[in-house]
Amino acid sequence: MFLSLFMVGIANPAAILTFFFAFSYFGVSGESGIIEGALLVLGVFLGIYAWWGLLTAFTVFIRKRMKRFRFSYMNRIFGTILCLLGVIVTGIFRK
Repeated sequence: MFLSLFMVGIANPAAILTFFFAFSYFGVSGESGIIEGALLVLGVFLGIYAWWGLLTAFTVFIRKRMKRFRFSYMNRIFGTILCLLGVIVTGIFRK
C-alpha cells in the first residue's frame, strides 16, 4: 500500500507542478544547501504520503459505512462532477 500510494502521488502531474511552484516560491536553487533541499523533499514526501493516506482511510471508512448504497450511483455522481470540472478548466484555459 505504501509503495502504491507513493507512486500515485509522485507520478501525479498536479503534484509535479506543485513541486515546481513550491521550489520556485521558496527559492530553491543549485546554491541551496543539501540540508535545506533534503528537508524540502522530505516535507513534500510526507505531505503526499499524508494526503493519500488520509484519502484512502476516508474511502475505506465511507465504504464500510455505506454497505447498502450502490457504488455505481456514487461513481456516476463523481464521474459527472469530474467531467464538468474538466469542461470548466478546459474552457478557462482556452481564453
